[in-house]
Amino acid sequence: MKKFYDRYQISFFGELHLLDRLRISNIPFSNFHKIDDYTYIFESSFLNRKKIKKLFPSSKIIKSRGFLSFFRFLIIEKVTLISIIISSCFFIFLSSKIWDIKVKGNYQEINNSIIKELKTYNLKKGVLKPSFNYLKETENKVYNSLEEDIEWLELSLSGSVLYVNYVKRRTAPNIKETKGKLYASKDGVISKINILKGNVLVKENQFVRKGELLVDDILVNTNNEEIYLGTSGEVFAYTWYIVEVNYQTKLEDSLDIFNEARDQSLEKIRLELSPNERIIKENVLHYNVNDNIISIKIHFTLYESIGEEI
Repeated sequence: MKKFYDRYQISFFGELHLLDRLRISNIPFSNFHKIDDYTYIFESSFLNRKKIKKLFPSSKIIKSRGFLSFFRFLIIEKVTLISIIISSCFFIFLSSKIWDIKVKGNYQEINNSIIKELKTYNLKKGVLKPSFNYLKETENKVYNSLEEDIEWLELSLSGSVLYVNYVKRRTAPNIKETKGKLYASKDGVISKINILKGNVLVKENQFVRKGELLVDDILVNTNNEEIYLGTSGEVFAYTWYIVEVNYQTKLEDSLDIFNEARDQSLEKIRLELSPNERIIKENVLHYNVNDNIISIKIHFTLYESIGEEI
């Protein structure tokens, strides 16, 4: 038998009649054998396919063999192959772009301001998804632009959706006047000194330890005399805080689980912050999922007021 052939299965009322029709039609065949009373199998070159199909419309090709047969199959199925290729390219094209922006917040004015700011950095529907570094850079720039309206902002990508989370800035309480000295409530690097009254003993970018005197309520003049000033204002510093959360989750998607764990950590740290304080940076130290038990530990860098009376 030739290297390139089709194997046919035909239902016919008689073996002799079938053989006669094949010979009369000048169709070469081989390996002819009977399956049951009315079913026969034989092999013939794929070049005879049209003849056989015309002669026996109910015939079925149950096997094809050979490179030419495969090549012909590709030609026949080229529309399907092209469709698959086009669909794959289209899917890759769609998944590489941002097709929706979801701002999680109930303040429409702030939502609109955020969308407007994002557009200035080419983050809008239909554009290519940015790199992680660009996303974080834009996050900081948008936050700096809207710092008066929001306390915290986060940009994240999930699929083709850009999510925007923010916390509206709360009204800061009036700075109360204190009577005593201000000491550092924790270790930190001084970031901003907002003292209206008092003898400031530290400077910006200085590292201080918990309990160190920041602002004295006494000033000693050139005559070595003590003058009582009192103190009023705040001293802000970059501080560090580690939050550890353990809980049981009902979620299944790994990304949703991580976001849930991170949100719980963020919520815990935000409870410790006043309206003028905020999260600067975060670093995941530990994350584990075991039988729906979630364990996460995050190191936060905070901007907070550290001056307190003792």
